[in-house]
Amino acid sequence: MNRRNELLARVYIVMMFFIFLTIWIIGKIAYINIVEGEKWKEKISRNIKWRDIQGDRGIIYSADESILANSTPRFEVRMDLLAPSDKDFNKNIDSLSYCISKYLNSEKSKAEWKRILIQGRVDGKTGRKKGMRYFLLQRNLNYEEITKVKKFPLFNKGKIKGGLIINRSTIREKPFKDLAGRTIGIDRKNATKVGLEAAYDKYLKGETAKRLYKRLLGGTWIPLQENDNRPLSKGADLITNINIKIQDIVHHEVLNKLMQTKAEAGVGIVMEVKTGKIVALTNLSKDHNGAYKERMNYAVQRKYAPGSVLKTATTMALLDDKFIDINSTIDLEGGKMNFRGKIVKDDEDIGHGKPVTLWDAFVHSSNVAMSKWADIYYNANKKARKNYILKLKSFGLSKTSGIDLLGETKPVVKDPDLNRNNFSRNTIPWMAHGYEIEMTPIQILTFYNAIANNGKIMKPYLVDKIVEENEIINIKQEVISNKIADDLTIKKIQRLLKGVVDEGTARSLRKNSTDIAGKTGTAQANIQTGNDEQLYNSTFAGYFPADNPKYSMIIVMYGNRKPQYYASQVAVPVFGKIVDKMRAIQAFDFEKETDDVRQFVNATLPGRAKGYSNDFEELMNYLNIPYKKRDKKNWTKVDKKFNQMEMSEFQLNRKTIPDVRGMGARDAVYILENLGLKVKLDGIGKVYTQSLPPGIKIKGQTIKLILK
Repeated sequence: MNRRNELLARVYIVMMFFIFLTIWIIGKIAYINIVEGEKWKEKISRNIKWRDIQGDRGIIYSADESILANSTPRFEVRMDLLAPSDKDFNKNIDSLSYCISKYLNSEKSKAEWKRILIQGRVDGKTGRKKGMRYFLLQRNLNYEEITKVKKFPLFNKGKIKGGLIINRSTIREKPFKDLAGRTIGIDRKNATKVGLEAAYDKYLKGETAKRLYKRLLGGTWIPLQENDNRPLSKGADLITNINIKIQDIVHHEVLNKLMQTKAEAGVGIVMEVKTGKIVALTNLSKDHNGAYKERMNYAVQRKYAPGSVLKTATTMALLDDKFIDINSTIDLEGGKMNFRGKIVKDDEDIGHGKPVTLWDAFVHSSNVAMSKWADIYYNANKKARKNYILKLKSFGLSKTSGIDLLGETKPVVKDPDLNRNNFSRNTIPWMAHGYEIEMTPIQILTFYNAIANNGKIMKPYLVDKIVEENEIINIKQEVISNKIADDLTIKKIQRLLKGVVDEGTARSLRKNSTDIAGKTGTAQANIQTGNDEQLYNSTFAGYFPADNPKYSMIIVMYGNRKPQYYASQVAVPVFGKIVDKMRAIQAFDFEKETDDVRQFVNATLPGRAKGYSNDFEELMNYLNIPYKKRDKKNWTKVDKKFNQMEMSEFQLNRKTIPDVRGMGARDAVYILENLGLKVKLDGIGKVYTQSLPPGIKIKGQTIKLILK
């Protein structure tokens, strides 16, 4: 009995001990959570935290699926020098140092790397003996290079045993550099996105995941788990309407004119008439060094007084209201008229003292005629003024175009009720010829595109498809208005716009092999500032081919100075050159094709060249040049052989500098920059000489190309 009681007593004592221990543990847990919780949370958060990791952004493609913007993975290699055991470290240090010197960072020899990894640098902050746990070996490696690094001796044991630390990041690259750069946009951390990168951000951005990071001594954060560099799902891809060939033409023609005139900025937009697809959009303006770059989306964001291109809207209103007809006449008052103390003048003597018809007044761009007709029919009273404003609104001129980019500026079309304080008796005659009204280039082009489209307004858009993993979202063509005027009025306006090219201010375009219709506009840009030097914005908006329009286009050159500032001198030549070059690449069906051109071109074979294979094929097919292609490589050398051209492989070695002499500047820059070189250009044309000779080892040098 005593034995039994003794055993029970012992059991009770043990049980009570565990009960008290449990109570103490629970109490301690409660005390830590309730009383000391914030202190411990703060300590943990200092050393371990969850971070948001963003997957790769989707790719932005051109219409032919050339890459316009892509997220390229880049890797940084570091080493936890304390992670490997002494046995593993000592066994592999020689071979590891050799691999680092040969394949990763050749600036130091094998012996130097071995010493640094063991002893540390002169500053004493690195090395295994110094306890370095986050030692930098190399930055900016590509996927192929990082795959090789993982196979290095010791590193092949992974992070825990080998000490290998890989930090992955991505950089957003544009293979065509500044071409449509502002339209494609910028994806920046901790900064505002712009362009398509901003407008379609919710589709482009990849999967976001939470990953645990730990803090090392010194404040560096590294992934806590070894598999934390696993890839995340990337975002959707965009297929845009941008035609790279047309974009390239528009970009360089606008750039060439800007460099010639030293103007402030230039815009070029090309739109498909029937669909509203934007196939090219260029915005160039001066940077602080005076170089022209894609810095701001003038086409969508910068509103300005359009000048005489708005006479088309005034004329359409007068015709649609049946106030005048093409043969109606008006006295131009000698080309100068006083409207209640403000003078309107014509730039040329159109009537020679005699009344002129609407045809002559429009095609020769008479300010007096438009202002006088508008004053007579739309400025007699408030009702008449309201009627004019309602007409402009019915043409879509008071609304944004709706283009799929963020930040489009709303046009300024004054209203006699809403803008009483700045709507004077002279507002109507000034609006009639393009002042006291402000619009962006895309809004003006949308209006002219509607005229080309027989009165139907199409919403302009850049993105054709959104491609997700298993789904394609097609962007619908959107009709904003089926008719902005009756058919007869539209036909008359189309005749007048054709007359501007046949007989009027854009008659220099008659030499083009493609019929063009459109309207010039020149307006003083700093009329309100009182600056001594006058600056002018020059515009030409139109479409082609005139009788069966496929494309509409607007060219705007900002900040032109005398003597070369009229639209006929600045914007019109750019428009004409773009149309000619689009015709040459068969961007549309040309109505004046003859066999003489092809026979002339076939008379002589071209010389030796290098470049992108598909470009040469298309050119030679179009010009009927016989050729033979020996391989299917992207880059090719072209040379004469007997009575034909021969295309052979242009060999590229990622480790040595190629010979890009004879290559076009854009192709040469693309190849060299993708090999990790920094490129500087001097001159215009093809590459004549290169500062670094072919065959030397690539080490991220700067190479200068002389163009001739």
